[in-house]
Amino acid sequence: MARALLHRGPDEEGFLVRPGLALAARRLSIVGLADGQQPIFNEDRSISVVFNGELFDYVERREELRARGHQFVTHCDTEVIPHLWEDYGEKMWERLRGQFAIALWDERRRQLQLGRDRFGIAPLFWTRQGDWLLFASEIKGLLASGMVPVRPDRRGIDHVFTFSAVPGPRTCFEGVQLLTPGHFLSVSPANGNGASAVVQERAFWEMDFPDQGAEERGENPKRLVDDFETLLLQAVEERLRADVPVGSYLSGGVDSSMILALACKLKGPAINTYTVRVHEPELDELDAASLSARHIGAKPPIVQDFRDEDALATYPKLITAAEAPVIDTACAALLQLSGRVHSCGQKVVLTGEGADEWLVGYPWYKAAKLMGYLDLIPGLGSARADESVDRTGFSGGPREAMGSAPSRSLDCRARSLGRTSPPSQGRPRRDAFFSRSAISISGRGCLRFLGETASALATSRVSG
Repeated sequence: MARALLHRGPDEEGFLVRPGLALAARRLSIVGLADGQQPIFNEDRSISVVFNGELFDYVERREELRARGHQFVTHCDTEVIPHLWEDYGEKMWERLRGQFAIALWDERRRQLQLGRDRFGIAPLFWTRQGDWLLFASEIKGLLASGMVPVRPDRRGIDHVFTFSAVPGPRTCFEGVQLLTPGHFLSVSPANGNGASAVVQERAFWEMDFPDQGAEERGENPKRLVDDFETLLLQAVEERLRADVPVGSYLSGGVDSSMILALACKLKGPAINTYTVRVHEPELDELDAASLSARHIGAKPPIVQDFRDEDALATYPKLITAAEAPVIDTACAALLQLSGRVHSCGQKVVLTGEGADEWLVGYPWYKAAKLMGYLDLIPGLGSARADESVDRTGFSGGPREAMGSAPSRSLDCRARSLGRTSPPSQGRPRRDAFFSRSAISISGRGCLRFLGETASALATSRVSG
């Protein structure tokens, strides 16, 4: 299974084997290059952790834990996790800030914890096969076990062509689930006393928007903008913490240009930038990217050419990386761009991913808001929309799947892209505004060529 994920972690491998338990890690070294080998343990080695991703506030967490008497033997961000577990148990998850998929084994409690970051940037798949629970960062790892039958999930595939994404927890593979963002699994294996195995999924965080009229600080636009700038600058600074050089994608749009400008403000103009040149004048962003770089005072972008024939040639690799059909051909260009980043010897790039999702920039959000005015017409409102969504095959009823709130400040009728069983019943699933597919595919496409993306806009401190 670990060998199937070599492309995700080419630098090192590590294993933990106990009766009835095996953990494996493939490491892409970014923080703590010399001493961050996994698994990572607490002081008495009773707690073991394998970890994919990065904790952005690990420096502050480390100092807090040291003040509480914990001892550290590495410089790696992973090491804060077992110590946080010692102090907070399952409350640890809500204290983690970053992009991550984590497996933690507590020997004393005989308990396994699996958790995924709040926005689902890092993937984590799992399946139950008889008496075994298997998990991996990619479905390839599960299939490599030889224990998972390879069968299509027709409803998962249908989600691709209904919603242009596979938002989870269902996947395109029967019996394989994608752990919901902001959730963790608590697994207690069966024991010799006759107790059966227990697997429980819980939410530690959910996205929310205020009701119209209840927005915080909405009466003072200048203060709101200043606060946003402060938080965004802090988010970029935290993502620049690495023991390897950090680059930046640059399209010339507002999102990536703003991230690059803040990064250059913090680190100077020596950051490598990368962009795609599309051989269609109406789609090409090279001129805009070059203009942004000159205005910011950054280095000229490193260019990856992308032609029509490249989209077709790259598609099989894209499907291999995404493990699902991908409708947006821009993802093929992103996959090639990540290959260019790798060829330049870089492991980490900043991105503007998440801005359109969180700040409602996509045109279909605006169309959805206009559709909301149908609520004012008898017989054409949310009830009929609810019925149409319920026919798509989601397990929840129409109100559970969508919610109905014409007074919401960011109302949207496409709520079926969110959770099918929200933690807070009876409330609209407002996390549906945040498309999980773009960031997930971005990260997995980059890791196909040995790298990591970090989005300063996909962070709970900036976004709520």
